[in-house]
Amino acid sequence: MSFPPPTCPVTCKTQIDNKYNEFKTILNACIGDVKKTGSPTTTCTCKQECTSGTVYHRYRVINLVGQGSFYTFVVYHEIYKKYKSLNEESGVLGFPKTDERSTVKSIYGTVGRYNHFEKGTIYWSRYIGTHAIYGVAFNEYEKQNYEHGALGFLISDETPIDNTCSYWDFEGGRIYVRSGNAYTVYRAILSKYLEVKDAQGFGYPRTSTIKATDGSLYNDFECSKIHKCGICRITVKPTYNVQHQDMIF
Repeated sequence: MSFPPPTCPVTCKTQIDNKYNEFKTILNACIGDVKKTGSPTTTCTCKQECTSGTVYHRYRVINLVGQGSFYTFVVYHEIYKKYKSLNEESGVLGFPKTDERSTVKSIYGTVGRYNHFEKGTIYWSRYIGTHAIYGVAFNEYEKQNYEHGALGFLISDETPIDNTCSYWDFEGGRIYVRSGNAYTVYRAILSKYLEVKDAQGFGYPRTSTIKATDGSLYNDFECSKIHKCGICRITVKPTYNVQHQDMIF
């Protein structure tokens, strides 16, 4: 049993034209005709490129009589430049899920703009620039309540450490990704970790920052635990023959 293929790009063009007319003053002139991307089976994807951005449309068949649902979103200006550099809908972010929107103010006072995509988000701010987060790092950022939470605004793209680990920086900390897992380290713990990890061999994070019953914060690392309170004790596994240290944050 198979669904009929969607009518494409004729069905797409009406929706694309409607979205283009909504954002015409931002997108400026169209470049060429509506383009079909991919081979439609139960899904048809089209786009209209413009001088300052692109309108994306997706139609998905949901039953045997050809009825379906469609999504049409626009990506433009600096966010579009980043999206295009990441291979648009064929890349790590996937298809757009929103038009460009304003962010809320982070707890550090930053505001900006964003587009959500299937697998991540691109953020722009006047003073921070344009950065993308995706994959399991994006899922972790979502758990941390995006820019509303303690991490604040995204301030870097993915930065590889080696062929097993990479990270994204935020106003209030960092998200590490290793072996398909993502861990958040808040700023107070991160600063101490970065200060001593090379000398002590603390290893990579094994947990996100955890709030203890007494209100203090801690992270477990491969060879240690960093516990953040008034006076902080960094406990290292005895097999590594490193003594405990009392450190002040």
